[in-house]
Amino acid sequence: MILTRTISFTFCFLLFIAYIPGEEDCQETMEIAIKGDFREGVASGPMVIEIPVVRGETCVRSVELYIDGTLVGVDPAPPFRFQYDFGDDISAHHIRARAISFDREVFETEIVTRDYDIKEKIQVQLISLPLFVMMQKPEEAVKDMFQLKINEGEVALDSLETDKQPLTVGILLDTSRSTEKTLETVITGIKRFLDAPVLYDAHVLTMCFHASPKLACDPTKDKTKVKASLDNLLAAGPTSLYDGMYFAVGKMKGLPGRKVLVAFSDGRDKTSRRKKGEVETLVKTSGVTVFHIIFGLSRFQVMQRNFWKNISEYNGGTVFNLKDTKKLGEALDHVEACLNGRYVMSFYPPTILPPGWHEMKSKIDKNFKGYIPTGFYMP
Repeated sequence: MILTRTISFTFCFLLFIAYIPGEEDCQETMEIAIKGDFREGVASGPMVIEIPVVRGETCVRSVELYIDGTLVGVDPAPPFRFQYDFGDDISAHHIRARAISFDREVFETEIVTRDYDIKEKIQVQLISLPLFVMMQKPEEAVKDMFQLKINEGEVALDSLETDKQPLTVGILLDTSRSTEKTLETVITGIKRFLDAPVLYDAHVLTMCFHASPKLACDPTKDKTKVKASLDNLLAAGPTSLYDGMYFAVGKMKGLPGRKVLVAFSDGRDKTSRRKKGEVETLVKTSGVTVFHIIFGLSRFQVMQRNFWKNISEYNGGTVFNLKDTKKLGEALDHVEACLNGRYVMSFYPPTILPPGWHEMKSKIDKNFKGYIPTGFYMP
C-alpha cells in the first residue's frame, strides 16, 4: 500500500509600490532659485551652482541647468548642485534652471551675470618700474622718447616721475684668486665712486665672495665705515660667482626703496652650488637693478656674456664688458649718471596679466640715453 502525502505550499508575494505624487498632490506651484558665488555679480572660473527648490520640492523629478542656452547638466535628486567652469571668460552669462515635476510640468528661472568691464580688472594692476636716464630732460620729454609693448599690445604710460624713493646701493666684489692683479685697482675705484654726491644720503652695503659669499658691511650711510670694509681684502680661493650674485640679491630683496647692485667680477664661475636658473629667478622677482662690471671676459665666451647681460637688463640695469681696468672709472661714471637720472614709470597693462614674469619690448628714440627693464614680475 502506497501512502501519498499531499503537501501544500503557500506563496506570499510582497508588492512594493513606489509612491509617486500625482497631479492632485502637486497643486502647489513650484518655485526654484539659482545660487552661486557670483562675486560682484560676475561668473568666472570653476563654480558650484545650486538650484534650491523654495516651494514644492517633493514634486520635483529633475532639474536641468543651461549656460548660455546650452544644457550643461541634469540632476535627478536634491540637493540640485552643478559644477561648471567658466574659465577666464568674465563676460555676461545667461544661466537658466528648469525644474520638471512628476506630472511633467516645467518651472523655470533665470539670471544674467554681470559683464565685468575689463578696465575694472586692469585698474588694479598698476605696474611701476624703474627707469634710468643719463641726460637732463624734463619728465614729459623723457616720456615721449620711448614706447612699450607687452604681449604685442601697446602700453600708454600713466605717469613718469622722478624717483623719490630712498636709494640703497649694494657693492658685490669678486675676491677670488683670479682677481689678484685687478683687486686693488677695483677697490680704489669703488672708494672714489662712494664719494659721488648721489650717494651722500644713500644706504650702502658691501659684500664679497670667492669660494663662498659673505657680508662685509651692513647697510649704512656712513661711507667711512663702508670704505673700511673694503680694506685688507685679499684675492684667494676659487670663484663662486652664481653663489655671490644670489647672496647679494637675496640680501637686498627685502630692503625698502630703490635697490641697485653694482657687481665687479671676471664673469666666470667655477665652484657655485647655485645654478643659473636660480639666480635668474631671484633677480626677476627681487626688484633689484644690477649693474655688472666684468673684466677680461673673452668675446668668445658668448654664453656667459649673454647670461650676465640678461641678468642686468631684467630690472633696468646693464653690463660692462671691459678688457681690463683702464676704463673702470668711465664705467662707474656711467653708473653714477644713471643713479642721478632715476625715474619711476607707471602704466596699466593692455590685458589682464596672470602671475609670473612678463617680457616687455621697448621702441626707443635714437636720442634716448638710458635703460628700460626688459620685463617685470607679477606676484
